[in-house]
Amino acid sequence: MIKGRFVQKRNGKLVYLKPFQKVNSQLSIFEPSINNQEINKRIVFDGGNDMGAESFRIPSSILLNNGELISFAQVQYAGASDYTNQEIGSARSGDFGKTWHDKQVIAAASNTDSRMLNPTFIYDEKENKIIMIVTEIFSTSETLWWTNDDADWDIYTF
Repeated sequence: MIKGRFVQKRNGKLVYLKPFQKVNSQLSIFEPSINNQEINKRIVFDGGNDMGAESFRIPSSILLNNGELISFAQVQYAGASDYTNQEIGSARSGDFGKTWHDKQVIAAASNTDSRMLNPTFIYDEKENKIIMIVTEIFSTSETLWWTNDDADWDIYTF
């Protein structure tokens, strides 16, 4: 079991504090010899630099049968607030997270006043398929979190 907080953000950079344990014989979260500069190369979604977004939230990752790692996050275009235009993005890695490519929006909001929120991912290993469940709220208004009007939001499965 991994305990403690071994990577911290200091002055806008990730700093490696201690080596992580190996999860299994094939996947090591971080090698003991990794340095701070190498960790910064492994940032999956970089707020202010990737996909035109100011920030990213609700991260998750899935390891596919072929060894490819896919990561997901909410893409937040106007800051970290829940009340901004948001979509769902993904990135791929073929080397267990050492490098990332194919960063893209995979679930776009209906318009710039909508937000895609709280994605959940399920991986069907037998079928080698990823299922995504996500909510779209058709406004960036704060009041919609407490409304009971079904016309204000939808839940999608992809």
